[in-house]
Amino acid sequence: MRKVNADFLSVLKHRFDEQITESDILKWLYNFEDTDWESALTLLNKVCYYSENRCVKNLETGLNSIITSHRELPIAFF
Repeated sequence: MRKVNADFLSVLKHRFDEQITESDILKWLYNFEDTDWESALTLLNKVCYYSENRCVKNLETGLNSIITSHRELPIAFF
């Protein structure tokens, strides 16, 4: 079994909005041959994940920005 840099696992965990743990990443890696782990980690590092909470916060921030900057206009959202 190969070793994986703990700092790298921590960074990946944060990129997934804390929805997965470091052990989840390791479990996923066990699906691959040891020689393929580097490629698998490179692939995983390219994945972007946005949790529902993160999406809602981004939408709220954007909507509040629109409302604040156009207070004088009637605004309807569909």
